[in-house]
Amino acid sequence: MQKEREEKLKGQIKTLKEISAKKSKSQKEVIKDYIGIFYSNIYNTTRGWEAINKFPEYIYKNVNENKAENAFKETLNAITKADGVKNLQLALYKNMCSLEVSKDKDELTINILPLSSKYKFEDGKIGSQRQGNDEAITLKNLTFHKNEMDKINYKNFTKEVDNFIKNIDKYIPLVEKELNSIKKEEVKSKEINSNKVEIQPNKQNLIELPLDEILIKNGYYEKRNKSSRNYKTLTNDQDDTIIISRQSNGHYLYFNPNDDSDRGNIYNFTKNRGIRANDLLSSENIDINKLKSSVESITTISQSSRKAIENYKNLEQIAENSFLTTARKISPEILKEFNDLKQDNKYGNAVVPSYICKNYSYKDSEIQLLIQAGSISYLSKPLTQDTQGKLYDKPIKQLCNGSKGLEILKANDSQKNLKDFKNIVICESMIDTLSYCELKGLNLKETLLCSTNGQITSSQKEVFKFLNEKAVNANIILGFDNDKKGKEFDVIAKEIIPRATTDKAILKDFSDDLVIGKTLGLKANEISKESLTKPLNDFSKKVEYLSKKYEFLEPQAKHERVKELFGYNIPKFKDIAPKIQPLAGMRDCFKRLKLLENKISNEYSRRI
Repeated sequence: MQKEREEKLKGQIKTLKEISAKKSKSQKEVIKDYIGIFYSNIYNTTRGWEAINKFPEYIYKNVNENKAENAFKETLNAITKADGVKNLQLALYKNMCSLEVSKDKDELTINILPLSSKYKFEDGKIGSQRQGNDEAITLKNLTFHKNEMDKINYKNFTKEVDNFIKNIDKYIPLVEKELNSIKKEEVKSKEINSNKVEIQPNKQNLIELPLDEILIKNGYYEKRNKSSRNYKTLTNDQDDTIIISRQSNGHYLYFNPNDDSDRGNIYNFTKNRGIRANDLLSSENIDINKLKSSVESITTISQSSRKAIENYKNLEQIAENSFLTTARKISPEILKEFNDLKQDNKYGNAVVPSYICKNYSYKDSEIQLLIQAGSISYLSKPLTQDTQGKLYDKPIKQLCNGSKGLEILKANDSQKNLKDFKNIVICESMIDTLSYCELKGLNLKETLLCSTNGQITSSQKEVFKFLNEKAVNANIILGFDNDKKGKEFDVIAKEIIPRATTDKAILKDFSDDLVIGKTLGLKANEISKESLTKPLNDFSKKVEYLSKKYEFLEPQAKHERVKELFGYNIPKFKDIAPKIQPLAGMRDCFKRLKLLENKISNEYSRRI
């Protein structure tokens, strides 16, 4: 900020000296220089900036055409139309010149306070005090309404330029004094910093400093449920989320999962946010000699991918008793259709291959192919704490092995060529995609199943583009979650695949729809909004009636009502409570149920 101010002052001094050396210049020529100084030193603006920004352009352009008066009016008119103009204040070099603008309903008041010979000087500073009855302000309280622009007097403005020229030689030493004081502050600041930091990092070792630890000391914090050994996810209170990795050469890199252009090293990070790299190290609690990161170095993407692919190929096909069937209610008949859907026998995790696009040179042309880059493990038992026993904010349900790409499953004996597929389904998880296919009764041999694993990366966008170009006859269905993030993914995907259609779950996602539907005794093809909500509403009404009438019912009637309620299999409803509570009335239903169970329990205890 000081450097920017210093450059402005240097430019101001140069312009002042040029005007001083050419006092014989005509008034119209001086206006350009005068406005230039005024414009270059605006240091405080509000939402009226856009209109004020045009001030020099209006004035100088029209001065050359002898239409300065109209330009002045046009500028002020633009100010009145600027959104949110309220107490707008612009200032030129402290008291050298100030323009005060205040707005009350449709009335705008402008005070221009320039330097003039009638201003009082004290200790080299310019005072705003008047001497006697002399008028020290050229333009004072120009009050007008939007429809009364003729009240503005351009001659007063040009008179101000005359005052400016007369006093030009008095301004120069004041500006030079300000410039010298800034330089002294810079020298003092450097001395302080040299005492604080023993080793000043150069450009090379700045890249090698732990970027994750530097950002944590600057207000960021780790999203531990989204981090891994090789990738650390950080965010701040402004939702600026980035993912940091450490390369085999020791360099720390980052990328923004929501913005493909926001990636690189510490210099790219600071440039994209309008700050300098050294600004991040200026915090008093940062000692660069003691910074230590927990991000493990990744060898190379190809090496990690090769290892992940090798491990994946050694796995067996998913078992019939997989948690995908027992907990997620996906039919074992569907799971049997996918040889590529595998299982980690040690933990029972479901493992799905992931793919990226790769270009190959063939003769004189380039061909693009999908190649496996790694896999995604869906954990049968989500991780709730790290290796040190520290709890995660949210349980970790998936792990990425190798490079992250788009998860893809093809059924056994399905179409060989992409152009022959009739459907491509893309959801946020492969569990959602498998659930969707069962709910909709899709022909698996004609359907390509895809998943983004919770976020859309640049490599996945390349695969989207590839599928859009190659699967020309397929109906591409976007089945992202029924929430704000899912809608954002719809927009991103449709930018690449404009012909894609969207389909939303009844609940949060299609896995929830399948789980709740089957828990309520419905078959997959019977699950709909009506079939889901009817038994839930019936149960809710029974709970509400009994909770209100419990104390007033006769013993026999009460017994019948309690027996009827428990016939609904209350544990079943409790199991699905977290997934159905967002539905209208269900949160209150479970509150009433808890109170009702306490009443029944207490009454039963008294009888014993």
